[in-house]
Amino acid sequence: MPFDSLSLAAITREISDTLVGDRIQSIHQPESLTLILTFSRKRRLLISAHPDFARAYFCSHALPHPAQPPAFCMLLRKHLEGARLKSAQQSRFDRILELEFIRSEGAMTLVAELMGRHSNIMLRGADGVLRGVIKPVPVSVNRFRELAAGRDYIPPPSGGKANPLDATAEERAAEVIERSGDGGAGRAIAGAWTGMSPTLVTWLLERAGISPEDPQPPEAGLVRALWDLREIVANGRFEPSLGPDKAGRSDFWALPMPGQPVTANPERVSMSRLVEQFFDQMLAAKELEDLRRDALAGIKQAIQRERRKLDDFDRVVEEASRVDEFRRWAEALMAYPGLVLPGAAEASLPDPSGDESVIVVPLDPELDAVEIAERYFHKARDAQRSAQQVAERAVESRMALQFLEGQRERVQTAKDVEDVRRLIATGPVPRVGGAPPVSPAETGKKKRSAETVLPSGVRRVQGPGGYEILYGRSSSDNDYLTTRIARPNDIWLHVRGETSAHVVIRTNNQPGRVPRETLLEAANVAAIHSASKHSGYVSVDYTLRKYVVKRRGSPPGTVEYRGEKTLQVQPRLG
Repeated sequence: MPFDSLSLAAITREISDTLVGDRIQSIHQPESLTLILTFSRKRRLLISAHPDFARAYFCSHALPHPAQPPAFCMLLRKHLEGARLKSAQQSRFDRILELEFIRSEGAMTLVAELMGRHSNIMLRGADGVLRGVIKPVPVSVNRFRELAAGRDYIPPPSGGKANPLDATAEERAAEVIERSGDGGAGRAIAGAWTGMSPTLVTWLLERAGISPEDPQPPEAGLVRALWDLREIVANGRFEPSLGPDKAGRSDFWALPMPGQPVTANPERVSMSRLVEQFFDQMLAAKELEDLRRDALAGIKQAIQRERRKLDDFDRVVEEASRVDEFRRWAEALMAYPGLVLPGAAEASLPDPSGDESVIVVPLDPELDAVEIAERYFHKARDAQRSAQQVAERAVESRMALQFLEGQRERVQTAKDVEDVRRLIATGPVPRVGGAPPVSPAETGKKKRSAETVLPSGVRRVQGPGGYEILYGRSSSDNDYLTTRIARPNDIWLHVRGETSAHVVIRTNNQPGRVPRETLLEAANVAAIHSASKHSGYVSVDYTLRKYVVKRRGSPPGTVEYRGEKTLQVQPRLG
């Protein structure tokens, strides 16, 4: 269930009974929206404004925290460390926890609004002015309720709902009766009173003996149920319990819920302990799901890459099957050059095999017959040589594809986080990630001219269309080019699956305008500075620099990339 107002009421009571009068010993912020307040009696209070897991409870185990505390954590340490907890209150029976602290400098209140995606944690001074906010909300986002340091604290709007614990029970019951005709008693309770989660509405209706659809609920039943709720909250007579929800998942309640099987709680385990158990399970399940999703995304990307390789290999094999045809064309051109008309797109020539047939030979209008013949002889040799190389690489790709498909099945059926981590550690499961963030210092720099002075290991080539092509001469030069020189929208190239230079096309922030001729020239630069420079065909991947990631601790020249496309080039060493 969500962390509702009744759950917070039970936690607030535990805080009041346990911590009032105690001092804060230390404050940590283990996650961006989560705080741990450690009191002098070694009790740890966790408060989180997570949009999906907003909560507050006593935490039984320590959590790791960053070496450099965030700014909000530092602010709280300045104002609250050593302060004594004066009171813990729930505001308006809503999901708002207010912890008031006193110190020689005066009073401060830590306000935790645990309201789903609107959750937040703030430090409020005695004058009602905010000293800091864990998740600032500027006026551009909410012009009615700005949450920022220096602004007056404005409570969340109640939406016209009344606090069910103030005024008289008869007055509050009358509000529900007045609304019930529009949609029944259940909807009326939820619309009239604050803090009414579906679970609590169900509990109240059961206590009152009223159907949710009743358009005219009896006042006596409503008053009796509301008095029961008030007595429980006022006297702390909560009955924390665990049990499965309607979908069979683990759930927790501050009170036994009607119609729900409840796990026995003979030891009277506190509400905090049950909430902690629940959220530990939820967070572990989320961590497993997130890790599984990322691993499967990486496997999918690797499978697609291997399948593209196999498609490329099939094309090479198909071309290799035309070796005899290329040679016949070349021999015909060499035998009958006088029959080739200048500028023609094709020529009908006698078959040099002597069977009196005629073959049609495609021509290049800009070359003469001998030059075209030499090209076909060269193409035949390359196709035959490439077919031999491709056969071995195709076997490797099929084996890799089979392994990856097995890994995908193993990740899908993994039972816990450690199983997935072991699979990632023992198999090629690529990590998926975006580009590293650009620092404000980088974004504020003026554009560098195309004639930037380059280190000696980074070379410059002028490409077609006037585009600048850069490449590294060593692993460290590749790192420097990719991480320090290339801009996010520059085009980055690398030979697929082989050691090669990193190559960058400077796009002036307009990668879509780079012509194909420039891409092919840059791909050739990558190919001739690779371990495959003597191959007939080389696969070169290209993507935007912002999709290239250098992982911390990885060897020089080693990167990961995504969103790539592939070019097939014949290395030109001349």
